[in-house]
Amino acid sequence: LTSVVPRDETALLPAVGDINLHFYDIAGHPVSYPGSELLVRPPRALLTALPTSIAMAAGERKAPSILAGARAGLYTTLLTDEPTAQAVLALAASMG
Repeated sequence: LTSVVPRDETALLPAVGDINLHFYDIAGHPVSYPGSELLVRPPRALLTALPTSIAMAAGERKAPSILAGARAGLYTTLLTDEPTAQAVLALAASMG
């Protein structure tokens, strides 16, 4: 995580992950904080409009971030390992 993102910012507490510094909550909704509009990053609309985008993540603790990013349409393809994929599927099933 880049040093310009304030790790102790309370506005980021609902965030479960980020893609290109676009933070999101468990439902995939954007999470912003004061100053986030000043970050140099591609627009979120561009990320969701790409016909193909690949995310790489591993580790069962990443399951909420992976699931929320998929629900938000921030990537089209995921590269991960089997235990992580199983954790994502289990989380999705538990959330309905």
